[in-house]
Amino acid sequence: MSLPPELCGLICQQPVLRRNDLRALCTVSRPFRAEAERLLYSRVTLRCLRHIRSWCVALALRGPYLASRVHHLSLTMPPAIELVPADYSRLIYALSSCLNLAELEVLSDGRSSDGDSSLIWILEGHPWHLSKFTNTYFPLSSLRSFFDSQSNMQTLVLRTSTRESTLESALPKLLPRNLTTLDTSAAVLRSVATSSAMHIRRLQYHMAHARGEEELPTFVALTRLSQTLTSLSIVRHGRDEGMDVAVVAACIAAQLPHLRYFRLIDNTIRSSDSLVPLLPFSVNFQSVESLIIKPATRLHEDDDILRCIYHELDTEQGRYSAGVRIMYNMSTLKFLALILDQDYGFRRSKDDAVISLGVVNIDPNAWMEA
Repeated sequence: MSLPPELCGLICQQPVLRRNDLRALCTVSRPFRAEAERLLYSRVTLRCLRHIRSWCVALALRGPYLASRVHHLSLTMPPAIELVPADYSRLIYALSSCLNLAELEVLSDGRSSDGDSSLIWILEGHPWHLSKFTNTYFPLSSLRSFFDSQSNMQTLVLRTSTRESTLESALPKLLPRNLTTLDTSAAVLRSVATSSAMHIRRLQYHMAHARGEEELPTFVALTRLSQTLTSLSIVRHGRDEGMDVAVVAACIAAQLPHLRYFRLIDNTIRSSDSLVPLLPFSVNFQSVESLIIKPATRLHEDDDILRCIYHELDTEQGRYSAGVRIMYNMSTLKFLALILDQDYGFRRSKDDAVISLGVVNIDPNAWMEA
């Protein structure tokens, strides 16, 4: 006796089941196969050329039945020289069959040299309208016509190579007009801010070298978003470079009065410890409610370990004192997290007291939802 499709669906949706379990359920019965395949094909991740070829063959054999189930697709692409003509034709057919595709990732496998993957035509002419697109594969200068065809796109993740970030001609000038969430480099942000009428509400930008001559123009570019931006995440990289956290926070507060969520991940490695505490003075944020900070580190030669440059954060009492000081200096702040060896959280109670939450789990993508 076979189980009714509704019960098969409930069984397949149990969170303890892994993808291999769903594949096994496909062999049990037709109702199980229908629900298991729906879950397996709703999010497809293909991490190498062999996986891409197998997926394309599967869609060719099963036709639109499987392709229509795909809502999220992630392709990790090899260098273009490894693709043969049959790969392009199969991939174009597979992409055209995914009528309900909403989120697409096209990622480089890390072996592609700059410019060898300018085959944007494999994404053009398809019937889907994406809500989210992630790209680390195609040169940014080739994406304009693709952006023009995706008017429904709301979330865009763009990564630039080192070479592209230094060439103004390689950076995009226009982004999809309905975009509300953007994750990109500081160089791209500066490029599009001067040329586009943007209505970005949530932004993350990465700064490969956090030098003052690059940070200040980026802060100026943020003024174009002062009326719309409510969530900002900054990720800094480099060695012994960049402004102090307090200076960055003060600049952001001056440019973005409506900001409610601010995240600063400082991955820079300094040559010396800080002479002042973390955020020692009041910062005039008018609306910020959540603040996430990962301080810079310094490499200690005696034990070859990266340690926070703010000594007060080494102890529980020091972290609490810092949390109290920061939250009292920002009257609108409701939640504070310090990203150290673990994530430490603080919240403000109804009677305005600062409560330590101890170790918490901070979602690195929470800025996208704030």
